[in-house]
Amino acid sequence: MIYQLTPDDYEKVRPLFKGLEWNLISVAVIEKTCPGDIYADDVKTPETALIVSPEGYYLAGYEGNDEFNSELKKLFDNKIIPEKIKEGEENISLNYYPATWENRVEEILKDKFPVKVHGYYYTFNTLKTDWRKEVPPGFCMVQIDEELLRRTDMKNIDEITEWTEKTWNSPNDFLESGFGFCLVHNSTVVSWCLADCVSSTKCEIGIVTDEDYRRRGFATATVAAAIEYCLQQGFTEIGWHTGTTNVGSYKTAEKVGFERVLEDEYYFCWFYPVDNFVEHGYFSWLQKNFKESAEWYEKAIEVAESGEYDSFQIPRHSLQSIYYYAACSWALAEEKDLSFKNLYKAITGGNLEQFLKWLKNSEYLKNLHRTEEWNNLIETLEKMIK
Repeated sequence: MIYQLTPDDYEKVRPLFKGLEWNLISVAVIEKTCPGDIYADDVKTPETALIVSPEGYYLAGYEGNDEFNSELKKLFDNKIIPEKIKEGEENISLNYYPATWENRVEEILKDKFPVKVHGYYYTFNTLKTDWRKEVPPGFCMVQIDEELLRRTDMKNIDEITEWTEKTWNSPNDFLESGFGFCLVHNSTVVSWCLADCVSSTKCEIGIVTDEDYRRRGFATATVAAAIEYCLQQGFTEIGWHTGTTNVGSYKTAEKVGFERVLEDEYYFCWFYPVDNFVEHGYFSWLQKNFKESAEWYEKAIEVAESGEYDSFQIPRHSLQSIYYYAACSWALAEEKDLSFKNLYKAITGGNLEQFLKWLKNSEYLKNLHRTEEWNNLIETLEKMIK
């Protein structure tokens, strides 16, 4: 069986999650300083449990309880995912301990086509950045307080407020137990660094920067200001999580003074299968498995062309871009005919001027250049645009 625990019983699962404590959010949920749900195989003496937190999903304990695992699969399908979709969420990142959970997780999420991904965990060591020297004239560093959160005339304040409501129990709880700093320019919050969670003298932080202000060192300065505050407040451990492909995130951490502690593996999946096909295509491409990448994109295209699907990804990327990704992967796999097949599909809809720019600037399609088929494609596109 599987039971949803009441908050009074959360402490009973703490021993199961000892191996995942470096994900401090799991501790914060148990301590009820952050919102979250906990499901277990037994209320009195749990041996297996799942934590659903604002930062991810964590599975721990004995992996061989087939009844629990079967019920957990149903729980994801019938309760957790439908509820999370209504709340605006789109995917699951599922971490687990011990490693013997791997095959079980793949089975539980099989219908979702999960991707195994890697992440880095950093802890702060020595402050390397003086944020005051990094703040240019016209900008100011501000500690997030009640007055700032009440502002309605500043860009990105609503994002910060929504984050405090989701990751903490309320903005008031965040103000009481958490902390945050932001860099402000005129009426825009340029960059903001907030505590994801706090437990005793430990905390974890995250950073977001407005797209119009990126690559200018503002994230580094804002994180450094938050770190300075942490040290003044007596925090002894400050954590930072990031994906291995998020170069900007971990470079920022290293520049401020974080050191990489470990690399972990976890499973990631979108709620809808077609989105996972796109995700598999991307991750296979990162691993230079181009034929495999193209085949995953083709799976996404097959579903999308049927017209009977739900997706977060395709409306965001457009079907035209999926054709383009497939074409690039096929080209890199030396399958020129299949690449051109998708390129011609891509000119049936979408932004043709943007698509032409993609073609002319793409290094992934170089082996198609100077062929008669390529010249015909470009000529066709240019005529359609005129």
